[in-house]
Amino acid sequence: MPIEHLESALINYCPLGCGHCCLGEYVAEKRPALALDEIKKIVVKAKRLGVENMVHRMGECFLRDDFLDIMKLTNAEFMNCDVITSGVGLTKEKLDEIYALPGNNKLSFSLDGDTEEINDSIRFKGSFKKVIECLEHLKALQKSGRKSSLLIGISHTMTEVR
Repeated sequence: MPIEHLESALINYCPLGCGHCCLGEYVAEKRPALALDEIKKIVVKAKRLGVENMVHRMGECFLRDDFLDIMKLTNAEFMNCDVITSGVGLTKEKLDEIYALPGNNKLSFSLDGDTEEINDSIRFKGSFKKVIECLEHLKALQKSGRKSSLLIGISHTMTEVR
């Protein structure tokens, strides 16, 4: 039976300090990361195992300068990428590139409240605005008539506060 879904923690850096993060201080400090060549080997092996979808989580993926290259490598092996992100590190230019990637990739934005006040008290100051900016840019790309198979989601941690 093939493994169709693989969750990876290739990125282990996130200095944001969200209150509910189970990784805590471990990810707050930048540590040596796997080189792109090593990641490519992992992606190729995953494809040989029958993986169709890779989920990238655990840390803020887009703080890694070459994360778009990782997404492209994954797509080149005919696998889809599912990325959980707070939007930090994403620019309009990066969103344009992601929007144009082949495959059924997915960006799941971390949003833990329906207002800036609630969300930012749980995550970090400015996180609500960053997610909204990313979503508005993606909506504008869609309205412009550019075709994309990119899926958009919201990742939410349920607690009494939210």
